[in-house]
Amino acid sequence: MPLVRAAGDLVPDSDGVRFPMADEAAQKTVSCLATFEFLQDRSGFTSEDAEEMVGEFEIYRAEIEEVASRKYDRGEDPPRVTRADLPSEES
Repeated sequence: MPLVRAAGDLVPDSDGVRFPMADEAAQKTVSCLATFEFLQDRSGFTSEDAEEMVGEFEIYRAEIEEVASRKYDRGEDPPRVTRADLPSEES
């Protein structure tokens, strides 16, 4: 079952930005992570300031949540959105 946005704060930590999603079928909250490498590569923003990266997360939030939900559906619990999840430039 896909994850949906849950109430809660975006929390920067040493790996990236943690964000809550909900598995409504299981009635649980899942703590997901978007790594700083993903955010930096996706945005082209090179700052390492955690609070600034939260702002970059907000710009790409819908995309990040979609990736996290797909990964969760494939069994990754909790899901981590990493550099490997960046859209391919080959089309």
